[in-house]
Amino acid sequence: MVRIRFLEPAPTGTYVITWAEGVHEVADFHDLAIEGDYGPQTAMSGRELFEIFSLPISANLERMVTFGVQTKTTGGFVSDYTILPVSLPVYQT
Repeated sequence: MVRIRFLEPAPTGTYVITWAEGVHEVADFHDLAIEGDYGPQTAMSGRELFEIFSLPISANLERMVTFGVQTKTTGGFVSDYTILPVSLPVYQT
């Protein structure tokens, strides 16, 4: 599960959280982004988004993924992504 907390109250609207394997620039991320299980959602209390992803678990190598957030409206408007590369540690049982 991923939790995103906005530093300031988010504008009213619907947001989508996505991910892609590796580190990417915004221009490349558009074609690689995989939407999470929750899909479009509004920010809870105007500040938080939550998402669940079916990420393959790596048991022997640390890996990099890029998470992205964008707004989507029912009228079809889509904002550009705000992205953040993240290093995921090795899963140990």
